[in-house]
Amino acid sequence: MERDGFARSGVVLEQGIPIPPMPVEDVQRLTLARKDGTPMPACVVPEGINEHGKVSWLRVAARTDLPAHGAVDVVLRRGEARAPGLNVQESAEGVTVESRDYSLKIRNPGAIELSHKGQPLLSGNWAVRLVGDARSVLWGAYFRDFIPQA
Repeated sequence: MERDGFARSGVVLEQGIPIPPMPVEDVQRLTLARKDGTPMPACVVPEGINEHGKVSWLRVAARTDLPAHGAVDVVLRRGEARAPGLNVQESAEGVTVESRDYSLKIRNPGAIELSHKGQPLLSGNWAVRLVGDARSVLWGAYFRDFIPQA
C-alpha cells in the first residue's frame, strides 16, 4: 500500500510470507498473479526452512506500479511463469547485469554504473561496510535446539 500520496512507478515490493510447510520443489512452481489472475513477473524463493526440511516462509519480490494511496492485490498460485531473466556477463574487467529497464555495471577496482532505460542513475566509485544484523546472525537457525537459561 502506498501511504504517502505519491504515485509510484516501477517500485520493488518485497515481503516475507509464512506458508504451510511444503517441499522446496513445490515452492519452485509458485508464481505471483494479480487478484484478477493476470500473471505478475516476480521472484518467489524459500526464506525459511523448518526442522523437517520443509519451506515454511517465502520471500516474494515483484516490480510494479502503485497509484497514490493505492494497493496491489496479489495471490500466490501454482504455475510455470517466472521472473524475467537477467542478462549477466562476467569478464576480467567486472560484471554487467541487464534487465528490461536497468543496467548495472561493476568494474574493478570499485567502479559502479547504474542506469534506467539509458538514463544514468549512479556512476562512480563504491565500497560497502558489512554489518551483521538479526537476519545474518539467525539465518537458517532452528530454534527448536535453543533453550534459554533461567
